[in-house]
Amino acid sequence: MAVDSSGAPFQPSASKVTLTSNYVHTTDIAALNLQKQDVSYDILKKYGNQGLSGYLEALGSVTAVGSDEFKHFEERMLHEELSLAAADSIAEANASNTDPMTFTSVSEAVQASLRKNAVIRFENGDMGIVTSLPTTTTFIAEPYTTWTGWNATEATVSAVFNSMKFIVVGLEFAKGSDQPSSIEPLVDSVTGRTAIYKESFLVNGSDATQVVHVKVDNGAGKSGYVWYIKGEGDTRRRFEDYCEAALMFGKVATNADAGVTGQDGLLTTAEAKGMTDLSGTMLTDARVDAWVDAIDRQRGPAEYTAWCGLDVSLALDDWMASKNQTTGIGEQNWGAFNNSKDMALNFGFQSFSRGGYTFHKKLYDMFNDRGMAGSLGYRKRALFVPSGVQKDPRSGLNIPALQIRYREANGYSRKMEHWFTGSAVLANPTSTSDALNCHYRTERGLQVFGANRYLSVSVA
Repeated sequence: MAVDSSGAPFQPSASKVTLTSNYVHTTDIAALNLQKQDVSYDILKKYGNQGLSGYLEALGSVTAVGSDEFKHFEERMLHEELSLAAADSIAEANASNTDPMTFTSVSEAVQASLRKNAVIRFENGDMGIVTSLPTTTTFIAEPYTTWTGWNATEATVSAVFNSMKFIVVGLEFAKGSDQPSSIEPLVDSVTGRTAIYKESFLVNGSDATQVVHVKVDNGAGKSGYVWYIKGEGDTRRRFEDYCEAALMFGKVATNADAGVTGQDGLLTTAEAKGMTDLSGTMLTDARVDAWVDAIDRQRGPAEYTAWCGLDVSLALDDWMASKNQTTGIGEQNWGAFNNSKDMALNFGFQSFSRGGYTFHKKLYDMFNDRGMAGSLGYRKRALFVPSGVQKDPRSGLNIPALQIRYREANGYSRKMEHWFTGSAVLANPTSTSDALNCHYRTERGLQVFGANRYLSVSVA
């Protein structure tokens, strides 16, 4: 029986020969959907690797980059959350509750949001209008009526306004005044990089019987042969697990003596720049609502995928059951899966909604497997990843929340290289060694967009 191989990343040969071009590895077997009577091999699921890398592959969030560094730009929020400094933020101009107030120790975010004639409202109800910004950390405002809590003693006034939040409600001008200055949108440049990962698998010449040939059909009425090696699949999957672990837990190497560059993984980036709730306490309504509130503050998208260790997954199951939430797929949004409910089902996601947000949770082997991060306490951890796309403010291109970048230039791709050396098995030997060496190499990194929208949590 011949199997359809149309669209597969290899070239079947007319006879049973062992060439690099007609070798089929684990992921190719999944693409071919080979039956067990054809190949005695564990068939992977329809969507291949069920981890984060496989999910991104299925969404098409894997793109080439010509350099070992990649960059994108992120606009800050239209309206930043503004607050005064924790102490020594007030210096009175003179002794009256209607006189101007000088606000000092102002942060970059506050100063960038203010202009002359900006009308500001404090959380205590006070209203003022900015009259000048004499330094990069200072602004002066006149009250619309009076300053609440005014006292002739500066320390008393400072205590009233310490860490107080406020908003800009507009710009008001007197008759005949000029137009205001413009606000330059604040854009952050975010740079990532690729790192090189390698693995090898050795087959001795006397073990050449491990080679299995399979007849395939190219979809155009022609058939040929491909081959694979029993046992090689474990090495391949282990290598892919290592690659995923690096993309999750990796860090940029700042120690020159290490001799490698490293790259910041997803969890590293999310915990450095995103939201965290690592209190390790029991899961309650208040905690879930706090997550929703934090996501809402960061203008998170309507859908998230939650990559969970076993303890978090069980805690969410119990919480959903207590709320009569569906623990299955139900009638949810499917934008996180290219609007494909089947993809969500195949990846094993379960969904729930809270506060207008939909969360698709999945038991994540990388956090759960005790041979991987499970032994490091990650069974109690989960990472909430935003779904959807946003627009790059410089290029105008739509970009996903997360994507894998791999090196490629002039037709040469390092997405996942696989080649052979030795004299055993191969139709075209490369050396006199009585062995077959299977080599793997990839150069890749993870590009995280809007890291402030990611949420890392833990449970008891």
